Amino acid sequence: LLDGRDDGSEQWRARALISAGNLAWQQADYASASRFFGESLSLFRALGARHGIAEALHGLAVVAEKRADYSRARALSLESISIRRELGERPGLADSLNTLANVLADQSDYASARALYEESLQLRRELRAAQAQQAVERLASLLGRADDALDRGRQRQTGLARRDDGAHLPHVPVAEPPAAAGTRLRLGGRVA
Repeated sequence: LLDGRDDGSEQWRARALISAGNLAWQQADYASASRFFGESLSLFRALGARHGIAEALHGLAVVAEKRADYSRARALSLESISIRRELGERPGLADSLNTLANVLADQSDYASARALYEESLQLRRELRAAQAQQAVERLASLLGRADDALDRGRQRQTGLARRDDGAHLPHVPVAEPPAAAGTRLRLGGRVA
């Protein structure tokens, strides 16, 4: 897939190159990371895939910043930021703002770096708040389903399950499967 001999789509190849670039960067192999991100950028540009273009630009910017090529890192970051703002891609925007802030801080432009760090931080807080709200909503939904299941279980225990038309149904005990009969634990002389 990475060498282009596979029948996979160019989009998948470009994504795989992004992943390879990230892996190379994590291993401090900046030459390979730059090559992978660069190849990915070429493919994404040919495809017109703006999200991928922004991601590849960001990868190249991070590598350039690590190599102290600040003018290149700055230009790549600014292009990535511009695209990500257009797309409304807030998680990636926060990353790109942070990278540009790192570049500016490395060049002793602390006031500009601080403003970008603050913007990145604000985006991350908003994203976390949105994720936390989603988690709360999912938890509430799950708890609601769990409460419904517990209510149905209590109704069965009392033998008063209801049919859809509101009539009571008698409780029908379910026999314990033979395999489970021997698995009960004895706790303090009681069977648990």
